[in-house]
Amino acid sequence: MKKVAIYVRVSTQEQAAEGYSIQEQTERLTKYCEAHGWVIVKVYTDPGFSGANRDRPALQMLCSDVKKSMFDTVLVYKLDRLSRSQKDTLYIIEDVFEKNHIAFVSMLENFDTGTPFGRAMIGILSVFAQLERDQIRERSQMGHDARAKEGYFHGGGYARSATTMRTVCSASTNMKPQSSAGRMSCFWTVFRFIPSILPWKRNFRPEHALAALPILPSHLC
Repeated sequence: MKKVAIYVRVSTQEQAAEGYSIQEQTERLTKYCEAHGWVIVKVYTDPGFSGANRDRPALQMLCSDVKKSMFDTVLVYKLDRLSRSQKDTLYIIEDVFEKNHIAFVSMLENFDTGTPFGRAMIGILSVFAQLERDQIRERSQMGHDARAKEGYFHGGGYARSATTMRTVCSASTNMKPQSSAGRMSCFWTVFRFIPSILPWKRNFRPEHALAALPILPSHLC
């Protein structure tokens, strides 16, 4: 009879989009164990954590408990619940689980590392998990670039006018704009602000700020 450790994870975005709630995963995995006559030793839960890295408290605890021989199998609902990184997935399975003679089972894909086919499928599916993450990051970057070209800065709204910039300066410095200290502080506020509001922010260089300095409106500060 297998002694099983269940690992469940969900990020806020995944739960809203795909319904991968912690409760839903736990219930399905519990029924899966009951159907196979497996004993659940412990359930490790990482709510609201991304699968992009291994910095998750429950995952770290699971990897630590692996060395204590508390269980012989780790069960997840889906491969990407363990990790969305190809590198991390293979590291956890090969260097943590298999090194300590722990089998890894993914319920949805219906395979385990106890078989040659399961080990082969782990490598293939982890590649697609990484591909999915790269595509999400690429789409996000495209959205940021599009906003930059339209003159938006991350945080919302336009910040093109001298009035808006003057308001930003005053709010940031808490000094009188007419004072020498206020003008200097205002300049550095604008200097930090420039890369976020201009379309060429990705190619920003210090010389750009120097070139822009002479044409800054005198009433801005």
